[in-house]
Amino acid sequence: MKLASFDIFDTTLIRKCGKPGNIFYLLAHRLYPNDRAKSEDFLLWRKNAEREARRKHPGKDVTIDDIYSSNELKGFDEYDKKELIKAEKSVEAEQLTANPAIRDIINGKREQGYTICFISDMYLPSTILKEILAREGCIKEDENVYVSCEWNARKSNGTLYKKLKKEL
Repeated sequence: MKLASFDIFDTTLIRKCGKPGNIFYLLAHRLYPNDRAKSEDFLLWRKNAEREARRKHPGKDVTIDDIYSSNELKGFDEYDKKELIKAEKSVEAEQLTANPAIRDIINGKREQGYTICFISDMYLPSTILKEILAREGCIKEDENVYVSCEWNARKSNGTLYKKLKKEL
């Protein structure tokens, strides 16, 4: 089998808002458009929540559910955990767009007979990432997305690649 794997963020998909942290800023503003103080509080909470989730789950690559369960949501009573997760997923999806140069490379690899897969170190589930990749014309139905939080292995340290080598 000839295999071509593609990173998702900042390669296959790029964020219209630039840096990944800008997603949290946009999310905070969406949740509290008329309350700057509350928006800033949420922004700080969200940044700290991910750090806290990683601290509470050493050796685990955390999920978005872990992040929103890591710190109490005190002060944000207008929303429950499910609503906040849904809002974050929505903002992320709205901000992602295909990198046309990479999409062309992917299509070229398909034409050459390669099996295509997508890999990411990310806390969002593969189902959502696959939906976005499909919307942007980057993935076919029979192709797979492998996300660190679902495999408890990271691309950045090579463990995700090792697991995928066995899987594929």
